[in-house]
Amino acid sequence: VLISSGNLSFLNWLTIVPALTCFDDKYLGKYFPMSWRHMAAEAAYSGRSGASRSLISTLFFLWMGYLSIPVVKNLLSKRQVMNGSFGPLRLVNTYGAFGD
Repeated sequence: VLISSGNLSFLNWLTIVPALTCFDDKYLGKYFPMSWRHMAAEAAYSGRSGASRSLISTLFFLWMGYLSIPVVKNLLSKRQVMNGSFGPLRLVNTYGAFGD
């Protein structure tokens, strides 16, 4: 009902879609064709994501941590910038709902 109203429906989908990953694979498997289930089982068994995926995830985590330093400094300062963006890519920023 919420999504069909169109009121911030993107945010609703943004919440619902990641929540689907919390369901068990055996439960969700009933809703997909058998060929898809076999492909998913083969991909999971082969373990194709190894050291490269771990390296990329670690680098991304460190990069986001580095980009978040100005945001945390702003959060801890006495004169917070509200709805501010830090850096040219605008990947991390502040939201002004909770500051002074």
